[in-house]
Amino acid sequence: DDRKFYLEGQLGQINPLTPTMGESGQQILDPVTQLKTLRSQYISATSKYSPDHPDVVRLRRQIEGLEKETGSVNSSTEQAKELAALRTELAAAREKYSAEHPDVIRLAKAVAAQEEGLQNLKNKPAPESEVAKNNPDNPAYLTMQAQLAGIKSEVQSLKVQREQLKTKLTDYEKRLQQTPDVERKYLVLNRDYENSVRRYQELTAKQNVAEVGQELEKERKGERFSLIDPPQLPEKPMTPNRPAIIILGFFLSIGSSLGFATVAESMGSSVRGVRGVMNVLEFPPLSVIPYLPNSEDLAKAGNTRKIIIAFVASGFVLLVLLVHFLWTPLDVLWFKGLRKVDTVIGG
Repeated sequence: DDRKFYLEGQLGQINPLTPTMGESGQQILDPVTQLKTLRSQYISATSKYSPDHPDVVRLRRQIEGLEKETGSVNSSTEQAKELAALRTELAAAREKYSAEHPDVIRLAKAVAAQEEGLQNLKNKPAPESEVAKNNPDNPAYLTMQAQLAGIKSEVQSLKVQREQLKTKLTDYEKRLQQTPDVERKYLVLNRDYENSVRRYQELTAKQNVAEVGQELEKERKGERFSLIDPPQLPEKPMTPNRPAIIILGFFLSIGSSLGFATVAESMGSSVRGVRGVMNVLEFPPLSVIPYLPNSEDLAKAGNTRKIIIAFVASGFVLLVLLVHFLWTPLDVLWFKGLRKVDTVIGG
């Protein structure tokens, strides 16, 4: 855009027509330039002379003839610039001189003439049939115009490319926003794929086993098994052998008790009976006085007997409970005993 604006400014400063030289070597201006020059001279003349002055009338006729030849030229911008410059000069002159000073009067007339010319000028763009711009022959103008056309085309192309890039950018932003959802869908599909592969492998293995069995059946190499008698649950456990453990524990307890009593007796220093006295004194005693229990001894012996009976009864009950819960239930044991008795009696 900066290059385009620069070339448009340069193009506006170049004359579309190639300047021609007269016989005297002076440059002959083109009609457009002559029209601009005559308008400037006309404004200066109207500020000095009256509208009926010969110079003003001559300049007006020349301007009208060139306008018919070249068409209407819009110079409102230039005239506005000249009007602003004249107003600035008029303000500066009024600060220095009085209202009757010749310079102030001249500038005031020039400002009035410029304002009248600006109001009478038609503010419309130049027609497309303008001779100078439609038929340029200046090489520099043509080169600059070609460069400007190329830059305009490049600008349009870049605008189209920019719109395409904006569309792609929007598409990529949408894709970035959809990335988490796409990842979740991908994980679901990957999990389904793994399950399908695992299922396929299982079916393939089953198919291979079935094919091997089919080949064995065809070649009569397969074996068939038929269940004649289903397995039965055992009536009693193989281990541990509870009766053997109980009997062995019983005899070991009696043996250990007798052994403990024997060891204690052999290691003790008590004297019991006539034999013990003879072993100590090495001669028999003259007489033996028996122990005569009193009432307290008799009561203590009765209590001891009761405790032993209770202990034996509780031991028997405990033994029955252990047999019932640890070995076999009492009802089963009872029926087994009856079955064995029947067997013995029947035999």
